[in-house]
Amino acid sequence: MNQRKNIVIAIIFVIIAIIGTIIYQIYTAIDRSGKITVEVAAAPNDAKITFKDKKTKAEYAAKNGTNYLPPGDYSITAAKDGFRSSQTEVNATTKPRYTVIIELMPQSDQARQWQKKHMDQYNKVEGIAGQQIREAGKKFTEKYPVVAKLPIKDPYYSVGYYKKDDRPIIVIRTESPQYRYKATLRLVSMGIKLSDYQIEYADYKSHLGE
Repeated sequence: MNQRKNIVIAIIFVIIAIIGTIIYQIYTAIDRSGKITVEVAAAPNDAKITFKDKKTKAEYAAKNGTNYLPPGDYSITAAKDGFRSSQTEVNATTKPRYTVIIELMPQSDQARQWQKKHMDQYNKVEGIAGQQIREAGKKFTEKYPVVAKLPIKDPYYSVGYYKKDDRPIIVIRTESPQYRYKATLRLVSMGIKLSDYQIEYADYKSHLGE
């Protein structure tokens, strides 16, 4: 009899656990409906993090790890006693491509001691940041192969680039119209389709004296 009673009790607990899990999943799905996933990597990982919608001025408490926020353009503040506060921004109208990186630097002696004992948190955040930089560089190079071939340095001209609006702007530096032309031909000979890029000329002097 006792064994049967224990089995019944166990079954009841299992049913309650299953129902509780289902209710939690339903609640979570409703709560996260229409929200954007924003990943945060913070050191210290218990820093107070606040997302403020630039348009509505609504504020949302966030944490180290995964956060769910209404779509919006946010300013982010992070603070912890004894540490220098941090401010950054993220556009979360759609899921951000990268994890938000937050590193607070210690100001007080106590905070510096805390940092020494918890360098694993900083190392983890810096590891995530480094990985993101490498991935972004790889994607940028795959999208714009020319950047892997630059810079070009010649005794009479140089070719480099800078980023603007997440696109490379090719810069040809030379004073000579002749070497400006040669630099352009060199890019073409390397298989670079010039019409795919914006090209700027620096240090160029027109032979017309303009």
